[in-house]
This record gives sequence, C-alpha cells and structure tokens, in this order.
Amino acid sequence: MQKYTKSDIRSILHALKVEVESETAKDFLCLCPFHNNRNTPSFEVNYYSGLFLSFNPACGERGTLNDLICKL
Repeated sequence: MQKYTKSDIRSILHALKVEVESETAKDFLCLCPFHNNRNTPSFEVNYYSGLFLSFNPACGERGTLNDLICKL
C-alpha cells in the first residue's frame, strides 16, 4: 500500500475541492463529495494510506486515493 504524508493528502483534497471539516489522530473528516450532505462530515480519508470511506450507507463510496481522484 502506498504511503502518503498528511500534507500530501491535504493538498490533494484541496485540489479536488473536498472540504475538510476536522481531523482525528489518523483521518481527515470531510463533507462527502458524492452525496449532498452539507451539514456534517460523513467522509474520511486516512492520512497515510489514502483510503477513503463515506459513512452514509446510501452512498457507500470507498476506495483508494487514486480512485477518489478518478471519480472526481
């Protein structure tokens, strides 16, 4: 699995216009770019692996940072 830096991930999310709302010890918590919830973060991206996941069961998007780039 490819390793990223926190700065790498933040830069890529910014370029993709994914809004980072907060952070945990290992993840950025964001507004999901795949569904229209604009009130609370429901999407996370891991700082080091680049794996992402939408918490909304109806959305269900997940994958690698490369997947995210391709989808957006």
